[in-house]
Amino acid sequence: MTDFRGIALPEGVEKRILYNSTFRVIATYAMSLADLDRELQHVLKARGSVIKEDCRQGLSGRIDVVTSSNELVHVLTGPCTNAAFVQLKMWVAF
Repeated sequence: MTDFRGIALPEGVEKRILYNSTFRVIATYAMSLADLDRELQHVLKARGSVIKEDCRQGLSGRIDVVTSSNELVHVLTGPCTNAAFVQLKMWVAF
C-alpha cells in the first residue's frame, strides 16, 4: 500500500501511480468515482484523518484533509480523459 503524507492511497481497481514525489502523487483507477470515494473515505477514517473542507460537486473536485499528524493535504478526484478511468491527486502546498 502506498502512503502519501500519512494518507494511504486506496487500493482500488487497476491502480496506476503516474507520479509520486514528497510533494505530490497522481494515480488512476479503473473504477467509478463513487467506488473510489467510498475507498478513500475508508482509508481516511482508518488513519485518523479529518476532512476540513469538501469542495466537490458530484464527487469530482477538491477535498482538504487534515492528517493525524496535523498536516493539510489537498485531494482531488475526478474523471480522466479516458472514461473508463478516474484520477486521484494528492498534494501539499508550501
